[in-house]
Amino acid sequence: MIDKALAEISEDIFRCYRCGDCREMWRYITGTYGSCPVREELRHEHYCGRGRTAVARAILENKLSYDESVADLAYSDLCCWHCTEVCTLLEGYKIRVPLITRLFREDLVKLGLGPPEALKRLASNVRKSGNRFGQMTQRRAWCSGINISPKAEVLLFVGCNASYIYTDIAKAAAATLKKAGVDFTLLSDEHCCGVTQIWDGQKQIAEELANHNVRAISDAGANVVVTTCAECYHTIKFDYPELTGDKLGFEVLHISEFLSDLIEKSKIKFREFRKKVVYHDPCQLGRGSNIYEQPRKILSAIPGVEMLEMKRNRANSWCCGSGAGQVVRLANPQLAMNIAKDRLQEANNTQAQTLVTSCPFCLTLLSAAKRSMDKVDIELSDLITFVSQTLE
Repeated sequence: MIDKALAEISEDIFRCYRCGDCREMWRYITGTYGSCPVREELRHEHYCGRGRTAVARAILENKLSYDESVADLAYSDLCCWHCTEVCTLLEGYKIRVPLITRLFREDLVKLGLGPPEALKRLASNVRKSGNRFGQMTQRRAWCSGINISPKAEVLLFVGCNASYIYTDIAKAAAATLKKAGVDFTLLSDEHCCGVTQIWDGQKQIAEELANHNVRAISDAGANVVVTTCAECYHTIKFDYPELTGDKLGFEVLHISEFLSDLIEKSKIKFREFRKKVVYHDPCQLGRGSNIYEQPRKILSAIPGVEMLEMKRNRANSWCCGSGAGQVVRLANPQLAMNIAKDRLQEANNTQAQTLVTSCPFCLTLLSAAKRSMDKVDIELSDLITFVSQTLE
């Protein structure tokens, strides 16, 4: 027997009256699309928000026990927040299904029923090397030859993906900040933000990473932390205060917020760049953090860029399939791929030349989906790499 973490969110669990908006509301609005990507793919009731909440209630009422079938259910949840977005329970109150799932997973980890092996291996990488890839090379190798201030008011939190896989993102962010005259620094010992461990139930590891990074940022003396990654941004800004048990001593901004301000101050200017562009809202940046307009504002400020929209955009954007922390991509790769193909086809149907996003997990999975699809020729780009190539 364990003290169930799930009990922490019992108010949400018992308030759900199974109206079904988390399954069908968006279909009512559009006449075509459902609300839950996983339920649309797997079709069974327990995969949508009200079904997951019903399972959680049964566990709290001791009518159901944690087992492998419950673990399979828990690790299939994208935690994309769309069910919460369309919840119409009460004015000002919505059922937070992703947080129910997160606590589900914490209980499963305590019982040895989670996480799946791929997520255990990732956690081992993080503990061994400080990054999700297990890379033992210098994290700052990407900035060799770039003059970085040892101390500055602004700190660029690069993240694992931009440090090791998408180094073009890190280089583009540094070049853009320098072009705008921003003095910035980097952490000498940046660790993974811990987003995957937050969302796969390995909370202790997430707490260790959060405490390390907060101490490192404080020691660096920065007052503003800028991230290019949607997941790093949401994790540091919203999860770190809970994980460390203290308020942050610095402001956290996504690169789109920071650049929007620089554009308003005329510190960034663009050359003409003729492209039809569609923007994909990452779940953790959009519904998770309420950042929708800043990326669009930046793209629209580039002369020659024609902004298009998918039918499912902003608060009703469809998840790429990775899930918060890339948990579903690692735990159930085929499910993730099927959802990604659906989203990429929707983007391709707009006739845009380039899909731009602000999340490396979205970029990775959508790129994999493109390689497996015929007649999809849309380009994929991270926001900051797209922006950097248009600067005067």
